[in-house]
Amino acid sequence: MDAFEDLTPARIEARIAELRRSHVPDPRLDENYACEGCRGVRGSTFCVRCEDCWRCSYCTDCRACTGCTHCAECADLHDSSHCRQSVRCVRSAFLVRCEDCVDCVHCFGCVGLRGQEFHLFNERVTRKEYFEALRAMGYR
Repeated sequence: MDAFEDLTPARIEARIAELRRSHVPDPRLDENYACEGCRGVRGSTFCVRCEDCWRCSYCTDCRACTGCTHCAECADLHDSSHCRQSVRCVRSAFLVRCEDCVDCVHCFGCVGLRGQEFHLFNERVTRKEYFEALRAMGYR
């Protein structure tokens, strides 16, 4: 532990810089597989026309997403799946036209929800009402 007692901010920065210089990242983490028309995408598979995404799969027309799967026309999503036209959502699934939602499932047109499911425009509905409304609006 004596080696850590004399750590000034300058020494901390110098030590981290030294570690960065000696670190050799695994190039396989950046490989993409079967992506088409993507730019700046890393570690992704089967994505189409995505930009600056990391570790996504089966996404289409997404931007700056990480760890997402089966999303379309989304931006800044993280660890989410089956979302469409949504922005800045985290750990969510089956969102359509949502923004800033976290841990949500089956929401449409919602903003800022946390841990909710089956909501239309931030209002709770039954599962049946939710899917009927989506069909009426032309969404599957």
